[in-house]
Amino acid sequence: MQDKLAIGVFVSLSVAQTCQADLSYAVSSQFYQGSDTYYIFTITLKNTGSCTITGVRAFSVVPTENIFQSWNFNARSNQVYYYDFANFGTLPANQSFAGAGIIIKGGLDPVIRLSHIDCGACPAADFLDIYYISGTPPLSSSPSSMTISIGNRNDAKIIGGGLQSAPSWYATKSYPIDTHNWFVQSRPVVADQSPIEVIGFAVVLYDPLNKYDVQYYSSSAVGAGQPQGSASVTVPSPYVLVGGGFSTDEFIAGSHPSNTAWTADFTVSPLSGFSEDGVIAYAVGLKANDGSTIQNHISSSTQQASSVGQTIGSYAQASSNYRTTGGGMIVVNSIVSSTYPFSWNVWYGAVNSYALPALELVYNVAVSVTPAQSSTPTQQQCHGVSLVQTQQNSWNGGSQWGVNIVNSNSQALTRVILSTSQSSLIFSIWQVTSLGGGNYTLPDYIANIGPGQSFTFGYVASQEINFTLSC
Repeated sequence: MQDKLAIGVFVSLSVAQTCQADLSYAVSSQFYQGSDTYYIFTITLKNTGSCTITGVRAFSVVPTENIFQSWNFNARSNQVYYYDFANFGTLPANQSFAGAGIIIKGGLDPVIRLSHIDCGACPAADFLDIYYISGTPPLSSSPSSMTISIGNRNDAKIIGGGLQSAPSWYATKSYPIDTHNWFVQSRPVVADQSPIEVIGFAVVLYDPLNKYDVQYYSSSAVGAGQPQGSASVTVPSPYVLVGGGFSTDEFIAGSHPSNTAWTADFTVSPLSGFSEDGVIAYAVGLKANDGSTIQNHISSSTQQASSVGQTIGSYAQASSNYRTTGGGMIVVNSIVSSTYPFSWNVWYGAVNSYALPALELVYNVAVSVTPAQSSTPTQQQCHGVSLVQTQQNSWNGGSQWGVNIVNSNSQALTRVILSTSQSSLIFSIWQVTSLGGGNYTLPDYIANIGPGQSFTFGYVASQEINFTLSC
């Protein structure tokens, strides 16, 4: 199991400097306590970029309370799905750190993904924390439908979805209801077919700090009274298209993206003359609230049937530094039975041909995030704010320091920038977020330092580092 995250920046002479890493994990052994089985996962981090890595945050679908034990993979306070790698110092280019691991009760896949990488003087790398959920409705008569729900959670948002059904059934609906619910529906080609199991999928964005805003857009119904039709809806700037969906009672002939719009097409079955309701297209837009840049990447794959009645499937895969948030397809002489997220960067589509030539073109919409980069902050005196450094350990060639930021004011401190020209001497730094260029700020889970309160971060370096504080 492997995950990759990368972002590039160009410096003088156009030499690319990248903050990039691979994360992989695997079961190394297992043990038993009573009737329970515990699995030991080893986690390996490899620097595949050119910048030295100074800090890594990971995301896992397993909450901290389900982890029996961990080492060098520390849960973040009040953020049950985030973990920090620890005790690797710094990780130079092409080097690996294999000293982290977790123990989980039962055979649950922890689905560990890279979430954020700090690279000292290089800009940090960031990414959406995406996971996928699925569900099945009770067997029922035609049509079969369900709503995939995450409940009334305030730390997560649904930004995409899909469905999987048998080749003898056809997808008719897959669209967002709101940030917590996605609706899917499938119908049998032959009206008296026995009920089957339809699986619904939702793409969930874990966003406990509300860093992202999600908006849904829909077109008017198009094609009522017609044998075919097409509807489109555009995502307005500054939102970025990350997925979409459709609603019709006919054969869906297409549900697919362009750069900023989502289009849904239908055609009637050979036994029907026209559609009663036509088709509605849905689009999902995403915007970063912190000024980060979101970029979508649309990839596709094609598969062609060689005979009538043949079931074909195709996988559209995005590059490794993107996360799949949505997908769809265009089909010719085929019935769409399935369209859903297959893995963190793959979208799958399956159709059944009813005439030749028959083909499917599967689309994958995937997203990357470039963190907002700050230029060297304007130095402003911080009245009533002080830095207190304490040496905690030392050895030949290095020392460990704790730094206490003390707010003696009567108002909360919401903006803190720490700057140094000595970042190259830092081996490891924690509890702060790198802005690049030797600048650091409070981590995103700390909203402010309250009146009379303090906040502590730490670092390991070859000597004591001089930080300049600006507010």
